[in-house]
Amino acid sequence: MARRPTTPAPALTLDDALDAAARIRQRRATATPSDPDLVFFAWDRLPVDDDDVNATVDYITRHRRVPLPLLQDEVPDWALLVAYQQQRDTLHAARRRLAVLTTAHELKVPSTAYGTSLGLPTPPAVTRHRQRLHARFAMLDAVTGIDSATEQHLQQWLAEHAGPLRAVAEGLTDHRDLILRLAPPPREKLTEALDLIGLHLSPNPKPVLASAVSYAAQRLGPRGRNTITPGDPVLADILNQATELAAAYDLLHGLITPDTRGTP
Repeated sequence: MARRPTTPAPALTLDDALDAAARIRQRRATATPSDPDLVFFAWDRLPVDDDDVNATVDYITRHRRVPLPLLQDEVPDWALLVAYQQQRDTLHAARRRLAVLTTAHELKVPSTAYGTSLGLPTPPAVTRHRQRLHARFAMLDAVTGIDSATEQHLQQWLAEHAGPLRAVAEGLTDHRDLILRLAPPPREKLTEALDLIGLHLSPNPKPVLASAVSYAAQRLGPRGRNTITPGDPVLADILNQATELAAAYDLLHGLITPDTRGTP
């Protein structure tokens, strides 16, 4: 009997996973818990990175004592997160293998010294595997725009803008209550963004801080800035700098992973 063809799993991005984690977070936050352990440490903010994806999967795997309809609604997003994890980890493992193979080839290390550890018992097997992985990631990087040079570009941008980014983040944190009092509603997402900025203040800003500043600037928008800043030149300068940094970071970030989570 002929085997029924299988449908390949869809390619998933970090944004897909973060959206699914946010939906799970929203359902859990609004459900009436039947177990005090259901108070999750990350439920008070938006998921922002792979650590939050992993924590969400670990948490919902362990904590299933919630209403049955919630569990039923949760399954599709849970499945998406697990599929994303598998895809991500498989890709990372393959990239690490390619790094070993490429380095060994460039340094002329005999393949017999390392091939067996990678399940490649002969020199031709090592060569074929290295070439196959190289071709695979060359094609993938051409499609997604994600490569080591782009990642280095991101880190360089953060290093060059560390001072202004940190100053803006500190200013937004210092003026948090005033901004939230004067900003036009709805304010829930803006509150999350400002809290995230305060949480990730650091002498060496990470991508999550830049993303949070960008998210806050998007949530405010021109209307919010015009409402808040009259008569307060210091705050006006902070918000203008935040908008400029957000625009620059969004342009850079768009080259790495298109992000539409700031869309109202």
